[in-house]
Amino acid sequence: MEAAEEAQMRARQVLRARLPLRVALILAAAFRAVRGVEGKQLTDGQCLARVAEHFLEIWKKPRNTRAHRVLERDRCFCQVPGCSRAATHVHHVRFRFQGGGDEGDNMISLCSAHHLFGIHGGYLRMWGRAPDELVWERVERRVLN
Repeated sequence: MEAAEEAQMRARQVLRARLPLRVALILAAAFRAVRGVEGKQLTDGQCLARVAEHFLEIWKKPRNTRAHRVLERDRCFCQVPGCSRAATHVHHVRFRFQGGGDEGDNMISLCSAHHLFGIHGGYLRMWGRAPDELVWERVERRVLN
């Protein structure tokens, strides 16, 4: 039955999809926005195509954020000595609440394990200036019995 319904939709060039209510409401709002910008009545298919084009236009642009520049500088690899994992996080060497800023020499690329478990878990410390003047220290943690 679904195959026959799909064949009919293709023949009529109609797309029908079941969506959660919140997604349908977001899509309806996007269609209203497209029609408002275009200043004319468009079909749902034309609106969907404009939304998709806009999405691709925005997300294809290279990012020029501080974090993106730090990741590029570090070639998207974790900077913990001996680690070869992809960097997925950018970390402040000196925390902002301690007076550290968003300058490139205060930010370093880390994999999620070293960032979350090593640094924030208290097993790894670093200080200095990124990327080449950092001092790394492994912290031994005692297990209480």
